[in-house]
Amino acid sequence: MNYPSAKWKLRKLSAIVFLCIAIYTYFRSNVDFLSVEDLYVPSAIGIDINKFSRNDVEYEAGISAYLFSQNSSNNSTVQMGRAETLARTRENRQLHSDHKFILGLEKVDIFSSNFAENGINPFINVTFENSNINDTSNACVFHGKIEDLLKAKIDNYPSVGDFIEGLLKRSTNYNFFSDNYKLMDIYVRLDAEGRNIVLPYIALIEKEPRIVGMAVFNKDKMAKILDIKDTKIMNLLRENNVKGMLTLKHSPKENIDYYATSKRKVKCTKIGDKYHFLIELDLVGDISANTIFPHIAHDETMRSKFEADMIRQVESSCNGFINKMQNEYKVDCLELGKVAAAKYGRRTGVDWNKVISEQSQIDVKAKVKIVSTGRGAY
Repeated sequence: MNYPSAKWKLRKLSAIVFLCIAIYTYFRSNVDFLSVEDLYVPSAIGIDINKFSRNDVEYEAGISAYLFSQNSSNNSTVQMGRAETLARTRENRQLHSDHKFILGLEKVDIFSSNFAENGINPFINVTFENSNINDTSNACVFHGKIEDLLKAKIDNYPSVGDFIEGLLKRSTNYNFFSDNYKLMDIYVRLDAEGRNIVLPYIALIEKEPRIVGMAVFNKDKMAKILDIKDTKIMNLLRENNVKGMLTLKHSPKENIDYYATSKRKVKCTKIGDKYHFLIELDLVGDISANTIFPHIAHDETMRSKFEADMIRQVESSCNGFINKMQNEYKVDCLELGKVAAAKYGRRTGVDWNKVISEQSQIDVKAKVKIVSTGRGAY
């Protein structure tokens, strides 16, 4: 007859003791355990501002939250709260909410343009204090009232937050968007020397949220809104290892589309008070459509001609954006100050927005390489 070993008896005793401790802790903890049917589980958090002056301020914060039922169906609801501080909007919201609101599962944080222009620090302060907040939620700026966006109905989506989450995540496939638009990225960039926040800018177009550009921040305040054309070039100059489409167009019927991945390097030198930055862009990609160079697949001359033309166009577009940035925007959209501070010293009191705009020469050098030309012209 085989008897249980001493080791097995010890494991069994340990399991019984652990179970007893867990049961005791459960009944003695006085924690308010609620079923999911009694909770508002937010998919999106929206922050707005109704009025702002030196002596008076009223914030508006809303959630698009899931409602679960016992028959397995789920819907969503929008709950809004107004108060003189962001934290107290929860207090106001609970006065007309029959469920408990929990944090930690939200997918997107949305700032109205009005709130972003006046500064997002109130939101950053209240979320950074809360250990339950989801630091990996995506963030964006919305053109309009937050309540209008949260109440938008999108077919086949339980809430607008689910749609916007997918919209922001999939934006990395084109237009050279990165995935650095999360709440944690805002924490990192907000007070970092030589860095500025940029967030996707969305609007309701035909009752559906769309990315229409980029919001550029100076510290915690939105300083400029870029259209999608300038957004694409800024992303190309600012981000590393991003994807996008570039087009050479000779006429309405003559064009060639190039889907490329961009690698970016920045070199910085300083002579006196003048900084010189060289942004090197290495583009590697495939031909997606082609009605200009029909024999590019096997004609090396055509391939070289395309690469030279694309280099000229990329550098021209980048130089045009840099001119706007230095003379109109007056904000270091490209985070060049971070590169200079890393090389020449931090905490010197330098205003990098001013240095990049007024005391810097910025050059761009591009390389273009074709990986695949597809099956050729039709």
